[in-house]
Amino acid sequence: MKKMLLAVAVGSTFIAAHASATAMKDRLAAMEKRTAYLEQRVQSQDQAINATGDSWFDKIELSGVIEIEAAQTSADNANDTSDIKASTVELGIAGQVNDWINAEIVAKYEEETNNNGTLNIDTAKVTIANPDSQWFVNAGQFTLPFGTYKTHMVSDPITLDLGEAGDSAIEFGFANDNFGASAYLFQGNHTTEIDNYGLALNASMENNAMNLNGHLGYINNLGESNGIVDADPAWFSAGNESAGWVLSTSLNISDFTLIGEYLAAAESFADAGDEKPAAYNLEGAYNFGAGGKPATVALAYQGTNDAEHANWGLDETRLLASFSVELMAGATLGLEYAQAESYAGTETDTITGKLAIEF
Repeated sequence: MKKMLLAVAVGSTFIAAHASATAMKDRLAAMEKRTAYLEQRVQSQDQAINATGDSWFDKIELSGVIEIEAAQTSADNANDTSDIKASTVELGIAGQVNDWINAEIVAKYEEETNNNGTLNIDTAKVTIANPDSQWFVNAGQFTLPFGTYKTHMVSDPITLDLGEAGDSAIEFGFANDNFGASAYLFQGNHTTEIDNYGLALNASMENNAMNLNGHLGYINNLGESNGIVDADPAWFSAGNESAGWVLSTSLNISDFTLIGEYLAAAESFADAGDEKPAAYNLEGAYNFGAGGKPATVALAYQGTNDAEHANWGLDETRLLASFSVELMAGATLGLEYAQAESYAGTETDTITGKLAIEF
């Protein structure tokens, strides 16, 4: 009897141990299955994150500009003035949507004086271009290709004051390494129909000794320039228009640069006393090293013709000299002296320093 009870006890213990071992194996198998599932989920999420990173971080480019200016101005028969201002603040976003489409947005703030200024969307442009072709289409808000307005000065050239125009437009064109041409359409601010247009031609020639660039632009209504459209109060009537044309050139030979630009209205403006304004900029610059830093000195002579009407807000002549040095990558310090003479004969001397940060 005792032997039978002992056998039953041993058998029960063996069965219980076997059942426990089987249950343990089942639990381990379930845990391994769960772990494999979680690892697969993590791997899938990592792939999704990496895919998202490729489509955003690898295709989007951020850039910005901050320009701080300090100026001292002395004018005939007037008290001296001085000011420090954030003259320009820009933040740009560019995205390569796919091989054919590029999008660009630029927000721009310009302080005028006493912390007054405006923040605008300066550019909201979509470019469509076949990567295997020379043709392109630009659509949206952007600066129209009328003039180049190149300068080494701290201040903008007087040709820009007369001719630069920005609007919502559609531009069709083609370009290669040496030549480009485009035509554009826009509504403008003085009409309710898309009846404004312009043409642009660009050419360049480069060899080991020199680099020559040229631009020829035409716009059917110079009255759509920013200088007129943004004037306060608005003084330009819808029916008063004149076409405009511009010729811009730049020549680089070794460390020397020459810039020339001439911009003119084709007809007179009745709202400006039948004046037919023109503006020009002649500039020479020399690049050199200053303490191991890239530096530039430049001289410019600018002026206008037949632009005496007060609403133009243009000087008759300007004589400018500037010095700029790249303090470090992305940081440039510039200094400019400008002597301007109005059509009334008033002389104004201005000394301006500018710190420009680009990133």
